[in-house]
Amino acid sequence: MYFYLFGKYAIEKIFIFTKEEKNNYLLFTKIEYLSPLFGLLVFGNLLILINFFVPLGNNVLAIILLLLPLFTLKTFKIEIKKIKKFDYIFNYLFIPGLLLVSALDITFHYDAGYYHILHQSWLRDSEAIIGMVNIFFAFGMSSIYEYLSAILWFDSSFIFLHFINIYFFHFFYLIIKAYFISKKHNDLYNIALVLLIYSLLDNFGIGGGRNGFPFIQNVTKQDTTVGILFWFIAIVLLKKIKEKDITKSEIVFISLLCFFVYEIKVSGVLIFILYFIFIVSIFQGNIFKMRDYIYLHLPVLVIAAIWFIKSIFTTGCLVYPVDSTCLSSFDWYISGSTAEVENYTKLTSRSYVFGTNFADWIASIVKNSFEARVQIFYNFIGSVLVIFFLKYIFFSRQKNKLVTQFTSVGFVFLNFLYLLFYGPLPRYAIGVCLLAVSLIGFLSGNPKVTINTYFKYFLIFISVFFVVRLQSYEALLFNNEIFLDDPRANVMINENIGYEKYIGNWVRPSEGDQCWANLNCTMSSQDIIIIDDGVFKVAYRK
Repeated sequence: MYFYLFGKYAIEKIFIFTKEEKNNYLLFTKIEYLSPLFGLLVFGNLLILINFFVPLGNNVLAIILLLLPLFTLKTFKIEIKKIKKFDYIFNYLFIPGLLLVSALDITFHYDAGYYHILHQSWLRDSEAIIGMVNIFFAFGMSSIYEYLSAILWFDSSFIFLHFINIYFFHFFYLIIKAYFISKKHNDLYNIALVLLIYSLLDNFGIGGGRNGFPFIQNVTKQDTTVGILFWFIAIVLLKKIKEKDITKSEIVFISLLCFFVYEIKVSGVLIFILYFIFIVSIFQGNIFKMRDYIYLHLPVLVIAAIWFIKSIFTTGCLVYPVDSTCLSSFDWYISGSTAEVENYTKLTSRSYVFGTNFADWIASIVKNSFEARVQIFYNFIGSVLVIFFLKYIFFSRQKNKLVTQFTSVGFVFLNFLYLLFYGPLPRYAIGVCLLAVSLIGFLSGNPKVTINTYFKYFLIFISVFFVVRLQSYEALLFNNEIFLDDPRANVMINENIGYEKYIGNWVRPSEGDQCWANLNCTMSSQDIIIIDDGVFKVAYRK
């Protein structure tokens, strides 16, 4: 509700900005489905700006932020008749009700203790620190997710951090349901059907299943979120390119969403290639004048300016850890440090390196397969083949324009190529796998089989049901306690494992490399000094 009110208000202001009449639909989607998404987008960027000057754990700030949505309540209306409808109950009770079961046995991801929670702790404790990457290199790879999560430390349980991921799953299924039930656009209906089949096939195959369909990640990881948002934007852009029909407001919204994907995870940057193709296609259609394009991109340019200033201040780079984008003129910046991190990230994800024998690289991937890469790859191929076969049963053939086919298939190929060189991990491939499967329906013709409406709801319900792990349902039956304890008070972390003196005034874990929320902890191999004698603190490594 908080982000819904925030987003609804932001959307209304954008319609005023574009001087267009407000519509109930936007990007082939109901505005009520998009409002929380834009609430997260706007609120997250507001937190980035605020953190330049104020710690996010400030109590006065928390009160102000909690009261902000009250100013939007004058436009909020509750329609009792609408709430009583089955469709509304299905959307806002059945789907989220099932997804919430995942909270009963969810745990922190390993990287939560490695750097996510620690970064959030720094955001809560301090305003922006110049050279923050010197405290720990992994802080440079954190995202807008850290800012959104840092304000959700409400309780002795950190369960609210999991709710962000749950929201994106809820959004995903609202979109699927809207495409599938309304049948307003045949190509979107086709996409919904093939994805529901894809989701069911996810439960079968080698090793018990998993074929690249979104899965509920442990807390603090955002790969599934990026995949879902990447898929949604890509589908919207491909349909807009196909139809060459766009409004000024939609350009503003699409540009903001594209940058939001990038803010969540740098690997989402490829969405801008499709966005560029989209802009070129509508520019050729003479839909708007050049000054309109410049004006409509002002909101995203403002957000981008804040983001890149933050990035340069904290890492010394426009894009971290891409060494070629870094500025070595800062006295706190250590020359060559970013290149080391760039090489390290490629090495740990076993990316392909030019000059390496491709067959040997494939053999090493198979031999050292972590995150079930080989299993998921084979299951994905098997699922695609099954859906291709079913395509001829459910859909008629359609001759698509060459530009539509080339753009769609070419963009998917480019994404798989990107994964090859920058990290062929299944969790990085969720978005492109969703898109690849979606194209089977998107490029097909009219549906040949009529599906009963109640059976449509049943398919969606079953898909959501199986997204949640069986262990979560067991936890519900046996009334298990939630695992997401506050790391600051966790006995296992602070006493059983504990910390030992390291370098200077810093400590490190007695076992492993997880600092959790301990601000005195670092895994840096050099002493760190934080100087606070100017507008901002500056972190140096000796």
